[in-house]
Amino acid sequence: MTTGMTAVFAAMQKAYARYGVATYPLRENKRPAVTNFQRVGLPASRKLAEKYANADAFGFIAGDRNGLTIIDIDNSDEHLLRDVEERFGPTPLHAGTPSGGWHLYYRHNGEPRRIRPMPDVDVLGSGPVVGIGSRVAHGEYTIERGTIDDLSRLPIARYVHAVQRTVAGVPVGQRNKAVFRHCMQQARHCDTLADLLDVARTFNGNLPVSLPDSEVIKTAQSAWGYEERGQNRFGQPGVSLTKRHIDELWSHGDALLLFMRLRAINGAESEFWIADGYASELGWTLLRLRKARNALQYLGYIARTRRGTPGWPATYRWGPR
Repeated sequence: MTTGMTAVFAAMQKAYARYGVATYPLRENKRPAVTNFQRVGLPASRKLAEKYANADAFGFIAGDRNGLTIIDIDNSDEHLLRDVEERFGPTPLHAGTPSGGWHLYYRHNGEPRRIRPMPDVDVLGSGPVVGIGSRVAHGEYTIERGTIDDLSRLPIARYVHAVQRTVAGVPVGQRNKAVFRHCMQQARHCDTLADLLDVARTFNGNLPVSLPDSEVIKTAQSAWGYEERGQNRFGQPGVSLTKRHIDELWSHGDALLLFMRLRAINGAESEFWIADGYASELGWTLLRLRKARNALQYLGYIARTRRGTPGWPATYRWGPR
């Protein structure tokens, strides 16, 4: 993997190593170029930088081994970026990803790997992460805020444990169905079967009684088959209303418009914000947004799960209607 520009891995291996982070080379498809990459330490990383001097991409393992937790935002919406930093706390180091999203760097504090605890957001407290500067098939991971030296002063993510999703009330006989449904809902966010398997294992690990890993693999493969064939209709937010619901919302001004907008971007299990700043995105006045939001809450279409505080917006989920 070479280009006309200076190769990345050799230079960035030294930069990350200064702060105790061991890295390993990646191929263009983000796959590790070496085996046992999960066990690479600083001495082995230094030797790999010599052997793979032309590698244009590299990765590291998040978690205890390197002391890093990454919040991965798979969305280019800057409103979501601001919301995530409000929830997890500000950090001096942001990396832009080829998809238009961000990697926010934090100091590891025991967080596990959680895929989609929030819409379009992953908590990478373990497992592989692509490093800053890497050039892959679809683009480059670039510094959007700060410098590599900020690795020495990263904060702890303050809200990670609060957003970890637990799965309660799934009977033993319904575990396969629950894992399959979750895989179908999340498949559209995954680039590969390996990514979806990571999602499935995270979900399975939160069940009261986990399935054997062989069953999880089989279920993830089945869901990925639907996704690859274009037959997956799960996990696609949308709007479905009866005439009675339309009539009810219609009589409350903009409540119908706000409901349709929120439903189009938030899945059935989502927790989401309707912060005052959303008014400008909709082209509404603040009063107009508040009236519509209050109507949806009054009618039971949304339910507030946490009150807002200064610098921390209220959160909502879908209500009984």
